[in-house]
Amino acid sequence: MRTIAAHNVLVFRGHNLAPAQQVAFARAFGELETFQPHPSQIDEHPEIFRVSNVEGRGYLDVGLRWHTDNSNLPRPAWISMLFSVEIPPEGGETRFMNMYDAYERMPEDLQRRIEGRTAHHQGTRYIGVGDRAGGAHHPLVRTHPLTGQKALYVNFNLTRSTSGLDEVETQRLLDDLRAYMETMPYYSHKWRMGDVVAWDNACTSHMVTKTDPTYPRTLNRLTVIGPEPC
Repeated sequence: MRTIAAHNVLVFRGHNLAPAQQVAFARAFGELETFQPHPSQIDEHPEIFRVSNVEGRGYLDVGLRWHTDNSNLPRPAWISMLFSVEIPPEGGETRFMNMYDAYERMPEDLQRRIEGRTAHHQGTRYIGVGDRAGGAHHPLVRTHPLTGQKALYVNFNLTRSTSGLDEVETQRLLDDLRAYMETMPYYSHKWRMGDVVAWDNACTSHMVTKTDPTYPRTLNRLTVIGPEPC
């Protein structure tokens, strides 16, 4: 766990793991999230969250903006893992950004605007029901549970309000954070069959680039539940 917290993203190439092996590998990192039934999911493995650009093979149109996984939960994702199932010849790269650096390099005026504030991450239609649908409040600057470093923690898919700011001010802050992040470097992972990619959501943001729908892209995601951000 300390290795991934220090390096943000780990890439393992050349592995052909069946779904049961994927679950066993991910479980070695901690408690796994389980997901609600969906026609595209693997019935015997509720721990697998399948994403795809093909109707019926996985949840569609997720991850096109910078985000962290399951941030709408009180205990959001800590470690996420993607296992390649179908890979397009072009497009569909996953980009990763170091959120330690995003916070440390942030202009002082923007740091002051987010320091001490919490954001509401709204519930989603594809994650679950009950308390999941209500969303959760998390700090915009979180402290990593292992390294003690501060990291920017924002989800442009789900964040709709922030403490102490009205709707207009919140949107202005999110726009400024998004514009700032567009100046930051990132690692873009070009997928191959047999890839396993794991990342730390407590210090990493990610997004996917669009794929031509004629080229299938399907990945299995497994998610290690983390502590409540602080």
